[in-house]
Amino acid sequence: MKKFKGFILIEILISGIILALSVASAMYLFKIGYENTGKADDIYIIHSKIPVALNTIKSNLPDKKYGREFLGDGVELNWKSDLVSRTALKSQNATFYVYLFKVNFNLLFKEQQKDYEVFVLSNEKAR
Repeated sequence: MKKFKGFILIEILISGIILALSVASAMYLFKIGYENTGKADDIYIIHSKIPVALNTIKSNLPDKKYGREFLGDGVELNWKSDLVSRTALKSQNATFYVYLFKVNFNLLFKEQQKDYEVFVLSNEKAR
């Protein structure tokens, strides 16, 4: 019976080490999950501001060629447009100009930045 007294102590120590490693691994996985959830929330906020950004850009074209706006919730919009083409449409009563712009814009939120490129149609009545 004396042979087994120390063996139980070794089993308890090994079990304690395995338990500690399991708890440490679980805590690490929770930490990684929490960080990724935060990044996903940031990206969701950026993507939710895309329609607002496009409306802001459209409302400024063709008068402004670039701009910087704050869209709320800490999201910043920076944009620059280049005129691709301009066409005049004439009717009996008036002439309208239709513009095609290539717009590069980015949305910034915390450390996240997303870059986009779109083509935007804009028009105005001839003066």
